[in-house]
Amino acid sequence: MITNKADILAPGGDEEAVRAAILAGADAVYLGLSKFNARMKAANISEESLPSLVHLAHSRGVKIYVTLNTLITTGEVKEFLALVRVCQKAGVDALIIQDLGALYLLQKLYPELRTHASTQTTSHNSGQIEFLKRLGVRQVNLCREMSLSEIRELTEVADRMGIKTEVFVHGAYCISFSGQCLMSSFIGGQSANRGLCAQPCRRLYYLRPGKRDGAYRLSLKDNSAFKKAASLLEAGVKSFKIEGRLKNFFYVYQTVRAWREQMDRILAGLAPNEDDPRLHEVFNRGFSAGYLESRIGRKMFVTSPLDQSLPLVGEVKGYLADRRLLELTESAELPRGARINIYSPDNRFICTAVVENKQTANAFKILPEHRMRDKIVKGHLVCLLRDSEKIANLQAELRQMKECERLPLWVKLEGREGQRLRASFSSGQKIVLAESSILLQKAAKNPLTQEAAFSAFSRLGGTAFELKGVDCSSLADSLFLPVSELNALRRKAISQLEKELWPDSGEKLPPPLPPGGAESVKTRLVILVSEPDEAAIFSSLLTSPVLLEINSAEDFQKAAPYLANHQNILPFFSAILFEREFQRLAKILDAAICSKVVVNNSGLGLLATEKGIRWVAGPALNCTNPYTARALREKGGAEGVFLSPELNLEQLKEASRVGFDLETWLTILGPILLMTTRQCLLRDTAACGKEVCDEHCLGSCHQYAVWYDERNMPFYVYKRPGTYTQIFNNAILLAPEAILHQLRGRISYFVLDMRNFPFYHLSREEKRMILDYLTAILDKGTSKNSQGQDQHWQAVKRILSPTTSGHLKRGL
Repeated sequence: MITNKADILAPGGDEEAVRAAILAGADAVYLGLSKFNARMKAANISEESLPSLVHLAHSRGVKIYVTLNTLITTGEVKEFLALVRVCQKAGVDALIIQDLGALYLLQKLYPELRTHASTQTTSHNSGQIEFLKRLGVRQVNLCREMSLSEIRELTEVADRMGIKTEVFVHGAYCISFSGQCLMSSFIGGQSANRGLCAQPCRRLYYLRPGKRDGAYRLSLKDNSAFKKAASLLEAGVKSFKIEGRLKNFFYVYQTVRAWREQMDRILAGLAPNEDDPRLHEVFNRGFSAGYLESRIGRKMFVTSPLDQSLPLVGEVKGYLADRRLLELTESAELPRGARINIYSPDNRFICTAVVENKQTANAFKILPEHRMRDKIVKGHLVCLLRDSEKIANLQAELRQMKECERLPLWVKLEGREGQRLRASFSSGQKIVLAESSILLQKAAKNPLTQEAAFSAFSRLGGTAFELKGVDCSSLADSLFLPVSELNALRRKAISQLEKELWPDSGEKLPPPLPPGGAESVKTRLVILVSEPDEAAIFSSLLTSPVLLEINSAEDFQKAAPYLANHQNILPFFSAILFEREFQRLAKILDAAICSKVVVNNSGLGLLATEKGIRWVAGPALNCTNPYTARALREKGGAEGVFLSPELNLEQLKEASRVGFDLETWLTILGPILLMTTRQCLLRDTAACGKEVCDEHCLGSCHQYAVWYDERNMPFYVYKRPGTYTQIFNNAILLAPEAILHQLRGRISYFVLDMRNFPFYHLSREEKRMILDYLTAILDKGTSKNSQGQDQHWQAVKRILSPTTSGHLKRGL
């Protein structure tokens, strides 16, 4: 019999969803506030509503976690800490965090607050868990891409460290490793690392420009671990997380209720349910447990983007807005009062409407319930909404719960003529005493009755309290006190009571940063290449480091002789290192071969420190503020950090204020990696014919394709031995010269990514040309040192075309 008990962690995208989760039996609810949460497009919770929702949850034994799980820029740190203070005062049970600098600050300034690591930390090996533990994290959300055996192995390791593991068990998958996706950010300026993902993965992509071979090549079905609940409990997972902060209260209630009953059955020793119809009655794209089952393949992808819970009524033939007349391509049965949703073919929501009457067999007069997101046009799809009565009944229950959210307040008054009015205000176990500043007088009119006192003390708008009663049994009759004095007494007592219930440790300021300024360091150029022999050639030409890409243990062994003979060649390791590959690298990483490395995984960085190898934190570690740099330095031993490619010029200047014991690195030229996925995206073009990925795919597969979006914009999809499939932007990053001038002296190393790709392959002469040009900028402050050089540079720009300045102007 399974004895491990795990929490059901439910989404709360708005107040109704939070109440629905509590009513359905969730053990904890995660929600976001007005800023710094990874679902900024959800309704979210106001700071004013947070204390009452926390009270409601705690009164029913439910925990509240607040998501502050985005990256934070230097200029936002004080605002972030102010929001933390709001959470602390409200009594939340934990904060869910992505930014390593935020974890660092919380450990220093709010050590009493419990912190959990967001899925955005991309946690998938034991080294990362150890690093997060050093930052005070108590619970870690593991990557959705992990198999059941990988989860079991990592959970055992985490348990020995005193860390709880958390796993997504239901809801949307991301195609990219969470925290590593820049696709929405770079193609549309809406960063997933800021909670603004525009979901480009849900769109159509084509194998040829302008053709009709579009498919949802990045759109996965929804995650459902329902059948695997017992196995996850046996693995020791302590938190079962349901995705869905963008979904409504009915979705939350149905999914949580299904999971509550499943968990209770298992813990009671009963056989788990194979499925639950309630999961199919709310939004879903179809379900898959492919990652858990180690069956990563084509069956995990959708064939239609539509919500599979909604019956399709038909396709729009036309819509007359002035008459509100909706015409379908075929006849349909839609009774009066039926509610419908209208979507675009790519699943964009247009509106919800009520059918007023049937005009002809295929035409209906409708009444949209709200402002339409777009015009209804030919080709849009009409779906029937079900369960209207069930939804209405649930809403009524939620309204009743809302009345219980505010804390009950009781007031007792006592006093006689010539004395000060004494009042005790009590809520729960807390009592505060207050006295009037003036004496009670004999009343000529308007005596202080129970009704008058109740009227004065019940004015509690903007607080978490609701007055339940006033006891005047110890108050003499026919006394008078001005209403203004009663109001002042109430305000004073409520303020004291709030401090008793929600202690406020006061404003906490971040540790001071070193002063910023130009010319504090000597900026040098660094080149990143793919092949060891090329690294050796550039190593002899340059005094600065040469970075050599290493994607696997085999790559490292192949490069070992070059690394041993050229001390300025630094291995540049990948971000995704599941435990098996992580342990393989742990066995062969040797300080005698390389004295310094660049790593994109905090676990590997920690391992390097333990082996006496100096290391630099790569761009995948998302350093957007100096406190992230300090975290990597003080908790992991890093001696340098790459600054995030999502920062603009001013944000880079602020983020570079890391202190003299840390180097700063910045990529200024090269391909832009948009995402990395464990999926095979090349199944339509690969010749292998495999339905699922197997153990050989990672190490041996080498495939390439060009995809096009609906604007005919190309994207480069590339799978190399040792790496997972990656998608690159069509434009090459090229920092404007003016920006380089302003960052010179602030950044230790400008990195030129000159690796070889099918879509980006510079000759050795062209690489030298670029190096010469940029060296002139750094050494002489100008690129115009010779007419010939400028001509060469224009030629290189033509070769690189199209180019982009990335986020150097836009930023986060």
